[in-house]
Amino acid sequence: MALTENTQKIISVSKSIARYHKIRTLGYLLIPFLIGIVVVIHVNNHLRKCLEIHKALIQLIESDSQIAFHEIEENYHNILRSGTYLIYARKAGFLETCDLYERNIAALLEERNKFSQATDQFFNRTIEQIFSYRHSVENYNENFIRQRMQESANLFGKSPFPLDNNQQRAVIVDDTHNLVIAGAGAGKTETLITRIAYLVSRSPDTIQPDRILALTYQNKAAQEIVERLQNRFGYDVKIKTFHALGWEILQKAFKDPPRLLFSGENFDSQYQKYVAELFEDFKKTPEGRNAILKYIIFFGSKNLIKTEIDFSKKAEYYQYLSNLSYTALNGVSVKSEAECTILNYFLTHTINGKHIQVVYESPATWMTYFKEGKKMNPKPDFFLPEFNLYIEHWAVDKEGNVPAWFGGINAGKKYIDTMKVKRSRFQSQTLYSLLETYSWEFFEPLFLEKFQERLHTFLKRTDPHRDFVIEELYSEALIEKVWDENPDSLNEFSKNCAQFIQIAKTYHLTPADIRERLKKERWTDRQRAFAFLAVGLYEKYEKNLRLKNCIDFADMINIAIDELHKQPDLLRNAFDHILIDEFQDISTQRLDLIKAILEKMKDAIFSASGMTGRASWALPVRTSTFL
Repeated sequence: MALTENTQKIISVSKSIARYHKIRTLGYLLIPFLIGIVVVIHVNNHLRKCLEIHKALIQLIESDSQIAFHEIEENYHNILRSGTYLIYARKAGFLETCDLYERNIAALLEERNKFSQATDQFFNRTIEQIFSYRHSVENYNENFIRQRMQESANLFGKSPFPLDNNQQRAVIVDDTHNLVIAGAGAGKTETLITRIAYLVSRSPDTIQPDRILALTYQNKAAQEIVERLQNRFGYDVKIKTFHALGWEILQKAFKDPPRLLFSGENFDSQYQKYVAELFEDFKKTPEGRNAILKYIIFFGSKNLIKTEIDFSKKAEYYQYLSNLSYTALNGVSVKSEAECTILNYFLTHTINGKHIQVVYESPATWMTYFKEGKKMNPKPDFFLPEFNLYIEHWAVDKEGNVPAWFGGINAGKKYIDTMKVKRSRFQSQTLYSLLETYSWEFFEPLFLEKFQERLHTFLKRTDPHRDFVIEELYSEALIEKVWDENPDSLNEFSKNCAQFIQIAKTYHLTPADIRERLKKERWTDRQRAFAFLAVGLYEKYEKNLRLKNCIDFADMINIAIDELHKQPDLLRNAFDHILIDEFQDISTQRLDLIKAILEKMKDAIFSASGMTGRASWALPVRTSTFL
């Protein structure tokens, strides 16, 4: 706004003029001295320039203020003439323009003696007028709603149950994003139906039925709304499910649209059978066998890990943690999940094609020492005889603290002292080496990958001229053993993978997305093992679908979203109003579809209804109505 810029300029110039007047007064006092004459001449030159600028700015401001006010006045009358609901953005923009004008005029009134009397009067008159306009606009929607309620009384009366005041407001309110919040049985769907009829029947802002997109979750609900609109109001408006909408988008997006692989009432059984067949094929591939082995490594743990919230007292939780035990693939019981993970790693890998010989907690007699007259015989966690390598997994965090659940008096100090003694014994000899890991590392992403890198680096350092190749060991017998011991659980595995794929696609996650999350996020090793297996099957599943030019139920939405982003003209400005029932149940996948559609609509109005406290706020809401 030019008025704002020139107002700021004239205020700055006025301050400069006032400052020069003070300096010139000082110069007059110094005239007896030569410096005073120089100051007066210098200041007069600057004053003259400032006064010229000030005069020019006054002329500009007189013109700018009239232009600014006339723009506000025109905008105000356009709002009154529109005959439609005043959306938040337009209302806020108008009020903000009024605020800016008032601030500028308030600042200019400080320059009252600089403007003509006519301009001064114009300022005062427009301030009063702006106040009136503001009040009228602030109350515009309330007046509009009351008027529309009266005009639509006949429409509202067609409902089998008379719509109350809040329901009628929900029908009429027409902001960019509208949310109707109510509990079960409060009439949300009835309000939605009446709103659709209202949009088609209202005037002058009538909406054509084909410009309305109304969505539900099930075909039955969609058909019920269609029938009510036809029987009650005589309107033929298409009501779609999200998947039906996705299917329509795909028909427009492709010259050769994909076909639906699973259909009809037997979708679940068809889908489960298809995934089970893929799983049997996947088990026969090297990738599949390795993925299954990784999962089996972590399947044997029979501990159901509990959290502190499962216990009433912290002491009980600590006692539970101290009693936990873990069994490795060779049947050896170990003390922690991390130790079990490390031991299983050695049992399922080879170094240069040979099985890794590993001993768990074998007494290291060469480390024997005496403490308070008592003979102490340390048992390092792991020993690899072939490489004279010991591995100690220290149960400490980054600050060197032991877990709070360690029992006994001064348990932490004793553990740290033992660490120091063991380290000093290793430092005092050259035959054996020590590789250390820590609890905090185990809870970081990619623990085993980092452990393998460290192990390889150590082996290379001990024998630089030798190549060391560490590979995973696939054992058919091992897999069969675990499979035989856990038939019920593992036979459900393909069903679990099928569910994993469905959930992933519901959240619009591709196999690549999941692999990226596996790299960046903290997963337990068991979760990671299952995810690697399931995502491998997911990739095979997706590849088979694409080779057949087929899609599944979730693809109807997911691929529609992708194509909406890829094709700029697909569905562009196709709808004026988008309405959704039971918005609290919307999934990430469906919400992404709505967002993709809204991005294509220049001025579309979005309305949704949801249950109290559960409605999704994933889209910015301008107006909420509570039923």
